[in-house]
Amino acid sequence: MNDLETRIRQILDEDATRAPRAERLPNGLVPRVRKRQARTGVSATIVAAMVIVLGAVGMRALLSDPVLLPAAEGSSRTSTVDAVTITYPASWYLTKLDQATSTQDPGPDGGPPFAFRPLLELTNFDPTSGTSWICPLPSGRIPDGGVVLYVQVVNRTIDADQPGRWPIEPSKEVLAETYSGLCPLGAHAAAWTADGVTYEAFLGGAGPDYERLVEAFRSMSFAGGTPVTAGSIQRQLDWSNVDGSIVATGSASSVDWRVATDEPGFTLALGEREETFAWGDFGWHVVRPLHIDSNYDALAFVLTDLGVDRVCVTSEGSWCGRWMPARDASGHEARLWVIELPGAGGGTLTLDDRGPIPISWP
Repeated sequence: MNDLETRIRQILDEDATRAPRAERLPNGLVPRVRKRQARTGVSATIVAAMVIVLGAVGMRALLSDPVLLPAAEGSSRTSTVDAVTITYPASWYLTKLDQATSTQDPGPDGGPPFAFRPLLELTNFDPTSGTSWICPLPSGRIPDGGVVLYVQVVNRTIDADQPGRWPIEPSKEVLAETYSGLCPLGAHAAAWTADGVTYEAFLGGAGPDYERLVEAFRSMSFAGGTPVTAGSIQRQLDWSNVDGSIVATGSASSVDWRVATDEPGFTLALGEREETFAWGDFGWHVVRPLHIDSNYDALAFVLTDLGVDRVCVTSEGSWCGRWMPARDASGHEARLWVIELPGAGGGTLTLDDRGPIPISWP
């Protein structure tokens, strides 16, 4: 499991010390996970990306320390983030993202783990003003006329072929609704290698500034980048024995949660709220919203036998759980899986290769 708490706070190469800083994003932003899926209808190797491992680390925050560099309209600015140098309109906003490597659980489709490291985001709007549109964990929506370029380093692509070498053009088609994550959804995509590192990017938005965004994408150059490698996937929650109960704790979307099991069932605490559930049969599941005043973001609980090694919800992505020891209604040993779900909606629940089972939240 990768340590997401390693944070790099280097300031951009240019005189960013004079630039105003945006407010830091709140803790507990929901990491987004993608379904392992290649985009169809494009001859070039375009990959799905932008993922965080829910099955391994839960909803940890990816905090950015954005530096906003506005200047006179019509002038340009050149900045370097990590090994990427980019030229862009000076009135736009370049966000240097946390450069911590994260690993994706392969999800119900299986396959090797996927690792990625966010590098930068370029927008023609302030991404922290109302929208909080900071990839890979945006919220809200892109404003009318807004455009976004998101770049990350990856360990592999989904397609069988190798990505092209830089320079490369973004895809003409956009990623369809079946693709997971708000940053890639409806965006033009590109994947390439440069100086021994594999990158991918998503160009989203529309309007007169989109061509300027493509020009900024084309301006990028690369030197001395560091490849990423996938870490191990941990599917068991950290738990302890407290007064005869097995207890696991965590935090999702800024809400602390606690699960304590006993012989008749388990008690769930979400912040100051508390609810008790009786043990059910294998396959029993329940979903609870994390917030009292919002339908967005939830925890799902699924009871399985000991032979189930992966429990995931597929809904515009793959959201996999971690388990703790439990019992079923007959007293047999079981696993209670906890899955952190973003947004509100519905999807399908898969137990290893069993399913799909319809599920909805809240």
